Amino acid sequence: MLSIGPYQLGVDTAALDTLSRVTEYRWAAPERIGASGRQQYMGPGKDTITVSGVILPHYRGGLGQLDAMRAEAGQGKPLIVFDHRELSTVYGKWCIVRISETRSRHLGAAPRRIEFSLEMAYYSAVGGAA
Repeated sequence: MLSIGPYQLGVDTAALDTLSRVTEYRWAAPERIGASGRQQYMGPGKDTITVSGVILPHYRGGLGQLDAMRAEAGQGKPLIVFDHRELSTVYGKWCIVRISETRSRHLGAAPRRIEFSLEMAYYSAVGGAA
């Protein structure tokens, strides 16, 4: 189970399917007279986590889960990301930067399956300056 602030991604709510993390490192090759550029480390770059999963609103959690996450993301505050599966790993504070969803298998007007994806950008370590 993964927690993003107050939201739980698990079997009883929004079922987590995948978690991918991309960490970038910045390098530059400044021009040198009479020689080719040599790579220089410029420091850490962007760090992003993308999680995807499925919500079955008729099973548990209902239709409003992603709308609640959108409202939370709209407040502009980072959330602590905590993985309960991997020896209780605390990833730190992250900002939700994108939420996407696809609704399918409609029964009347209500979808019976919602596939979602959340993209988050690293903000700071837990306890780090805000």
